[in-house]
Amino acid sequence: MSDYVPQFAWEPHGNRFAVLSTNDVNYGQNVPGAVIKFNVDFFQPDPKKGDFTSIKHLEGKLANNITWSPKGRHIAFSTLASPTKCDIEFWDLDFVTDDNPNRREAEQGANIQLLGTGEHYGITDLAWDPSGRYIATHASAWRQSVSVMRNTGA
Repeated sequence: MSDYVPQFAWEPHGNRFAVLSTNDVNYGQNVPGAVIKFNVDFFQPDPKKGDFTSIKHLEGKLANNITWSPKGRHIAFSTLASPTKCDIEFWDLDFVTDDNPNRREAEQGANIQLLGTGEHYGITDLAWDPSGRYIATHASAWRQSVSVMRNTGA
């Protein structure tokens, strides 16, 4: 990849992986008020090529963290340690409905579905429970930078 990759994560008990990348010029610059956009790409093996192939590209995400469910299949995107953004997105990589059971055989990436979104202001940590049914978030002042300004006026 030609973009900067701050995070890469293998699917537990699977053969897919997710890559979080950015080509935003503001990344790492600590520009006040700048919102960094990230891309998320999912890859899986391509038996014809003997290599991995991209199955889905999601562009312009605010998430700076990706976390797989312990059993795989589900992944959460979150914006950690941001003073302005506190988004969490839940995705299913094997979404199939009863009214369309053949969706799995459709084009690659067609079964990747956004399940829902949430918010937690000041989120610094996110963790799945071992069953993969629940997710916990945590906000800690110890992990955020705090600026103290002194009033030099009268």
